[in-house]
Amino acid sequence: MKNSVQDIAAFFDLDGTLTSNHIWSSVIKQRMRHPVGALRATAYLLYHFALIVPYKLGLLETTRFFMSWMTDLADLLKGMRRSEAASLFQAVADDIMEGARRDVVELLREHQARGHLTFIISGAFQPILQEVGQRVDVEYVIGTPLEESDGRYTGRLAAPACFGPEKARQVQGFLQRTGLDVDMASSYAYADRHHDIPLLEMVGHPVATYPDEGLLAYARERGWEVRGGVSA
Repeated sequence: MKNSVQDIAAFFDLDGTLTSNHIWSSVIKQRMRHPVGALRATAYLLYHFALIVPYKLGLLETTRFFMSWMTDLADLLKGMRRSEAASLFQAVADDIMEGARRDVVELLREHQARGHLTFIISGAFQPILQEVGQRVDVEYVIGTPLEESDGRYTGRLAAPACFGPEKARQVQGFLQRTGLDVDMASSYAYADRHHDIPLLEMVGHPVATYPDEGLLAYARERGWEVRGGVSA
């Protein structure tokens, strides 16, 4: 007989929410330590910083702009063996968590103390999220999987980046696959960007956390809780 008592969950975005640091910056920093990696990382930066101008002018659609940062970031791992990349992922996780927001980490701890299921959901690569999860005792992490072939990363994603509406779809799919019975109406979500709105709207307690201007306006319009200052 199925247990009628549902779990309450708390979903935390990573970049800009749980930490002020960003995955792409940390990966670049680590690749810059190696000659070949530095060349590819420099090319990545030149290309993507060049896209900022058309994006700011409204000539480049928001989802396409942000998705390209994560999709192309995977190319910096092309040819690396899983064992070789493991040390990079650990270093990235350490760097990311150096910028951990203490107030948001305390919120996560409060949810854990209350017996809530805690999740980290992000566009970050799944192996990096697993490292981050270990550092804050979060078992459930949902991120962007990397494609592998013959024990090496191909430089491509194994599935769509966990971004925007895809975050909500990934949560739904994860709960179905694992059989976790979550009361979404009683659950919480914390995120900082307007493209996280589909994730926030899944739960009964959405919290705009260090929100950008777009999310702040949306949250105020709907009477959502707001935590932290407005981010750039």
